[in-house]
Amino acid sequence: MEIQDEVTQVTYLDIELLPGHHFLSPLPEQNNSFLYLFEGALHLNHQQVSVDTLVTVGHGDHNAELIASEQGARFIMVSGKPINEEIVQYGPFVMNRKDEIDQALQDFQSNSFVHDRAWINRKHDAPQQGPKA
Repeated sequence: MEIQDEVTQVTYLDIELLPGHHFLSPLPEQNNSFLYLFEGALHLNHQQVSVDTLVTVGHGDHNAELIASEQGARFIMVSGKPINEEIVQYGPFVMNRKDEIDQALQDFQSNSFVHDRAWINRKHDAPQQGPKA
């Protein structure tokens, strides 16, 4: 399966390789890219990649050959144009500034994180009770 975004040129690939099969990564050299292996094992440029491993793809690796192990492999590859913005990460939160991280943590701890968007119609989704007897 492949998903592409024309504006940001982000590409998401969900790849399953049968045992011993090869895959040549078609990623643009100027992009930032990574792969995450979640089933099996594979070799990237003759180096073993184990399950549950995230590998950043360097500029020399964008046309690297991936070879599935004898058990096969399933992984995602993600690639996109660099956005050249500051990145601040804390736990699962990724923002552009520390004050945005602080706000996200505060919202999460107060149970208001994405609350307005995710549950805006919550009152309307509740089962309706019939008339009382």
